[in-house]
Amino acid sequence: MLTLPHTIISILLLFLSTWAYAGQREDVGYTKLQDRLGNSTPTGYGITVSAYEPAWDAIGAKGGDNPKGWIPAIAEENNHVITIEMNQGVPLINKSGNTSSHAAAVSRYMFGKEHGVSQQLDAVKYHELEDFIGYLLYPRTFYQATYSIYSDTVFESSVNNFSAIGNYGQNNNDFLYRFDWATAREDTVNLVSSGNNENTLSDPIFSSSLNSIYVGLTSSQHSRFTNTYHYGIQNRPDVVTPNENTSRGTGTITGITAVLMETADNSQLSELGVTQANTPIRNAKRSETMRAILMAGADRTTTNSRENAYPRDKDGTWISDPDGKFRRYIADIEDYKESSDFETGNGLDTRYGAGQANVETSYDILMSTEQASLEDNGEQSVSLLGFDYDESFGLGTKNQQANDTATYVLPTIEQDADIAITLAWNADIASKNGIFNAVVVYDLDLWLYQIIDNEETLIASSSSNTANTENIWASLEAGGDYFFRVDSTKNLVAILWDYAIAWRVTSQELLDNSAPNNQLKGFNVATTSVPLPSTIVLLLSSVFFLFLKKIIRLN
Repeated sequence: MLTLPHTIISILLLFLSTWAYAGQREDVGYTKLQDRLGNSTPTGYGITVSAYEPAWDAIGAKGGDNPKGWIPAIAEENNHVITIEMNQGVPLINKSGNTSSHAAAVSRYMFGKEHGVSQQLDAVKYHELEDFIGYLLYPRTFYQATYSIYSDTVFESSVNNFSAIGNYGQNNNDFLYRFDWATAREDTVNLVSSGNNENTLSDPIFSSSLNSIYVGLTSSQHSRFTNTYHYGIQNRPDVVTPNENTSRGTGTITGITAVLMETADNSQLSELGVTQANTPIRNAKRSETMRAILMAGADRTTTNSRENAYPRDKDGTWISDPDGKFRRYIADIEDYKESSDFETGNGLDTRYGAGQANVETSYDILMSTEQASLEDNGEQSVSLLGFDYDESFGLGTKNQQANDTATYVLPTIEQDADIAITLAWNADIASKNGIFNAVVVYDLDLWLYQIIDNEETLIASSSSNTANTENIWASLEAGGDYFFRVDSTKNLVAILWDYAIAWRVTSQELLDNSAPNNQLKGFNVATTSVPLPSTIVLLLSSVFFLFLKKIIRLN
């Protein structure tokens, strides 16, 4: 059995405050969704979430000699959801009786009665973080990769919350390989926290996971880069939330994801497939699909209703007034990619990623159903919102039906509009007899074209050589004919891989919220087909391996 190094705890946050936070659900779009759908609003019903927590002081306790726990207390705010304390992959028969103030803060924003989006989760299973690594992640990935008949899963749930991050020194690469391999194999949706200091790199376990969703803050007071382990420094986050710290923000995104996963469990929204572990899964529930839908649905401009941030010093600590009080303020996104200094190679903003998560918009993308590309015999025109999952892309030799480009034609736009597109795919982790020693991020590109005088004109692109999402946010002209394309021809060797893509076209005028289905005001479309451009051959992506020393932080 793997022996983990002693954990050194570094407190970055204060979790015991109990101020009123009116507007949490409003700021992430859930109130609008409730106003539209009423009793039909998804609440996370039937979804089980797992949360992976460090051992932490019991609520109300102070000092390092007090008993540690990793579950929240059964308080009035969260007693409507079953919580299960896990140990070595199974529920504890006798509860330890020790609770965690960190777990309490995370759960408050995941499913708490006052703040949480997912009010009717089936259950939340709380694992101690090092127990997860030592008893689930490490041995089970070994047996899975070594023995094809071994079927025990690494992840206990399809949605997993990692609000704690850390550093395990020389073991970091191995842990990250196993984590991302299991994520892709089981197609779980993992939400990971960044650090709370914009001036430092985020710790690698598990914020440097390439196949997870990296959560930051609308205030941009978070680590904007992953650590140098696993593949090299990455510009992150993927999405942000209006919270004071990233632990709570990751709880917020976990609740949103549970609501979307409940919605995705619908046979009319997407096709049924299988994971790499040969378990059935709807394409809408895949890890890549959920990441694309969350990012494409994020708000690039916000008007939040409540105080959601604190002024911070360069070391990440909150700045207090002369009287010793912390002063909160409302953080908003008002200058998304206003300067090229803030633009990443894959089309995001270094401070905000794809923007602030919006459950209503992501829900609308999801409800617009899976829509195949032209190359996969899709319709001549996709809708203004939608998503697709392609299980075999890139002309690999094992599947002659695969394609190395995928084209999605939009209806003719009758009104000035904006478009947001996110393409997402998992890193490919190699293992031989249970030894994980290589990671490759295939190089996919995303292009947006307008047809002018029967000629295709490139108006936007995203073509990072290292990231595993590509993103476009652009304006569309009234009367214009547009299409976007996924391209794999940068890879100098044939690949056979999968990806997900999500998109939304929104009017530059306000939405007509009085409409029963929130359709765009006066937005008329007509179907048209357009000629397609040729592809471009560029470069092959590279792999990096580096090492750092150990420290664990709570975020």
